Amino acid sequence: MTNRFGVAITAVAVALLLVSSVGVSTVALDRAVTIDVVDDDEAAVGFETVDTDAGGEELNVTNRMSQPLELERPATATPNAGNGSVSVSGDDDGTIDSGETVTLSVEDVCDGGDDVAIDIELIGDGVSVERTEALACPG
Repeated sequence: MTNRFGVAITAVAVALLLVSSVGVSTVALDRAVTIDVVDDDEAAVGFETVDTDAGGEELNVTNRMSQPLELERPATATPNAGNGSVSVSGDDDGTIDSGETVTLSVEDVCDGGDDVAIDIELIGDGVSVERTEALACPG
């Protein structure tokens, strides 16, 4: 009797082991996602185009996050006339601290008054921001 009971328990254990290992291999879930978008003046990183006295445009970049952001160097400009790079004022170490604003200027790369597109990449702890902005050259 004890032998039969042991064999029965072993058979049930083996059956449960086989059933559990052959279980579900794929799961599909549908989730509703809502993304709220705020106005530019409330965004975590603000981008504002301002006119220059020379008739061109500059880009103010404001860090509204609670952590510093690294401005990846160099910010690139297209078309690049080869005679300069995007200049950054208010930023001497590549870091934009929380609450700080830096100004990106393209006057050194302007060629004949064409617009210049600058590619900007900001990196922080767990966050990355990439943006391309077209700025008017003076002239």
